[in-house]
Formats: sequence, structure tokens, C-alpha cells
Amino acid sequence: MRTESRNTLDLVWTVHDDLESCADLWRDFQSTAVRTVFQRYEWLKAEYEMLEDPASVEPRIVVGTVGGKPQVLLPLALSRTLGASTLSWLGIDWSDYGGPLIAPELYAKLEPGDIARIRGAAAEAVGSVDYVHFEKQPETLGERENPFATFESEEAATHAYALGLGDDWETFYGQLRSSKTRRRMNEKERKLGQCGDLVFRQLEDFDQACAAIDKLVAWKIDQVRARGRFNPFRGAPLEPFFGRLLSEAPELLRIYALELDCELLAGGIVLVDNDAFTVYQTAYANNEYSRYSPGRILVHRMMAEAIGLGLKVFDFSLGDEGYKLEICDRKTELTYSAKAMTGRGWLAASVETAKVRAKKRIKDSPKLMDAGHRLTRFAQSAGMDALDDRPHAASGKSSQPQPTRPAPIKLHRNVAASL
Repeated sequence: MRTESRNTLDLVWTVHDDLESCADLWRDFQSTAVRTVFQRYEWLKAEYEMLEDPASVEPRIVVGTVGGKPQVLLPLALSRTLGASTLSWLGIDWSDYGGPLIAPELYAKLEPGDIARIRGAAAEAVGSVDYVHFEKQPETLGERENPFATFESEEAATHAYALGLGDDWETFYGQLRSSKTRRRMNEKERKLGQCGDLVFRQLEDFDQACAAIDKLVAWKIDQVRARGRFNPFRGAPLEPFFGRLLSEAPELLRIYALELDCELLAGGIVLVDNDAFTVYQTAYANNEYSRYSPGRILVHRMMAEAIGLGLKVFDFSLGDEGYKLEICDRKTELTYSAKAMTGRGWLAASVETAKVRAKKRIKDSPKLMDAGHRLTRFAQSAGMDALDDRPHAASGKSSQPQPTRPAPIKLHRNVAASL
């Protein structure tokens, strides 16, 4: 740990080179700080511990205090990009949102110039930074525009979506869906229920939850392959990561299941934090019951669950899927910032900017998107994308051990936002 004083907003800056040394401070601060669920200590610690090569990513937790009280905590990491020392948000590979933790009283008065000073002070405190790369930054955070997302940033290629919840499910559902759609979904659920014992539940048993995670990730891989999209999970079984979270932060992570005669039809990985119900991943089985829309039934049941918990926001997070556009009343732009701090960092920043801009052009053009999907399907058929390097999840029972210390896994950048 290194401490250096700065004049920036009268903050004293401290840099922690590991997570354990600031664990208590972080946990206390996150209970009141403005942030997203992906800046929780438990989430980022679990992800960091899953790295296949921890030496390739060095944590740099930068804390700004006034009178010993934390005002801002920047969960950062140092790595190398094209030979350049790169400062980025810690754990951004598997996080849907990147950003800081900020005391509400400081956040309310932050201006763009303050962000420049905070970034500069953080980079100086960390030292030897060639390139600053901040991504997946939501344009709004809390009740106001997020100055970290708007300062010297560009729009990313994907968006995030959320839905404000009501106080009563039946009233809310009546406003959310037309009477025709409600009748159609009720009929599908009725017919599905005639096929067996239909149950929606939270999986509280550790073994059942891990097996469900393994299975729904395999389903998701099949779904993205069918759509001609790149597999975001290749080489990265999620069960050890979420198994650790289930053990260490059961209040944060929930696994929901829609089952027919005790067999999983659809599942959801959910993070519950503050007033938000964040859907990290959902998937459903492609079988004879698919015509009854088990995925939509699951989402509706989870919405009712969130309302029952007294939560106010149903956050679908990253992705521009059509069903989100249908029902969500909040669309959030995500931004990225690629800023060279030295001549060595110029190449890395230029390549990242070109890559994101190209991705945006492709996503904004239906013809280019279609061509990209056809190219991806060709790559899959040719075995070029290693799409079958998937988690072991074909059976209902997980083939992964139930670890107290899970095996390390390799994380892939832009997991949730692949084309």
C-alpha cells in the first residue's frame, strides 16, 4: 500500500496493490456509495481469484479520502496491451458495468473538470501508465448523469436496458403487456402446466444451483451459435466462479429455475443488490417444450419475484435483444474511453478506438450484421472459433467438482457484449 497526498478535491490518495488490504474499507464504503452491483467487493474478488494467470493483471485499488473517510474508490487494474502498460477497470471482462464507487455527497457535485483531475491523480498515484482504457461505463449512475462515462468518452457498440417495477405484479403486468399478449402467454403457461408439474423456484441448494448454472450456460452457447454469434464463454466454465459467489455472498447471487417434473426448462443467474434485480444471464432448453416460451415465462416469474422483494428496478443489463426493446422503459448508453498517456500507449489506444468504431458500424448496419453472422456460422462449421470448448453441462448433473478452492479459468474480454 502506498499513500500520496494530492490537491484534487482535497483528497488524499491511497493505492492498494491487493484486495485483501482494503477489504473492510471497501465493504463498509459500498453500503452507502453510488455504484453498480459490479463494483461490489465480493464480485470483483471472486473474479480476480478465478484468473488463470493472476500475474498478468495487477490490482490497483485507488482510494481518495477526506479526514480518513473514503470519498471515492476506483477499482482498477494494470495489465499490458500491445506492450503498453494499461490501466482499466478491475474485473471488466465479466462485469456488465465498469465504474467507481463514490460517496453520495461528492457525486452530487462532481463536474467534468473534477473527473479529469481524479483520473490524472489516479494514474499518477499508480505510476507507469501508458494507456487508460475504461469501458462499459453507464451514462447514468444513481439519479444523475454519470460524469465518469461522459468525460472524454465515446459511445460503445452495445446498450443496457432496464425496467422500472411497480408495487403489485398483477397491476404491473396489466400495464406491461396488452390483453392479447397476456391471454396468449397465459394459454402457453396453462398448456405447459398440463405437461407435468410446473414449478418456479429459487435454487438454494448449492449442488442444484451449480448444476443449473452449468446447464444454462451450455444452452446459451447453443443459442448464440444458432444466431451466428461468437461464443462468449469459450474456455471459461462459469460454475467455479458462481460457486464461489454462492458460498461467500449468498445474499448477492440467486439462481432461479423454471422446472417441469423437476427437470430444468429455463434458468436465470441474478444479482440482487440495493433496489435492483439484475439479470446476468438467462437461457432455456431447446426441446419439445420450447413452443410454450419457457424463457418468457421465467422472466415474468422473476419480475413478480422482484416486485415481491420490494425492488424497484429490473435490470436486463447488456445486450440489444429484441425482447428487451419491447418491454424496457430505460435504455442506457454505455461508453468507453481509450486515452494514451505516453507515446507507447498511442498504438493501443488507436487500435481499441478503431475496433469499437468498426463494431458500432457493423451493429448499425443490418447488411453488415447479417454478413457478420454468416461469417461466424462459417467459422463455426469450419471449427475456427473453438465453439465446442464449452463448460461440461450436457447432463443435469454438473461434471465440475464442488470446490472450496475452484480451479482457475481463463476470462475472455467482452463476455456479455459479443456480436
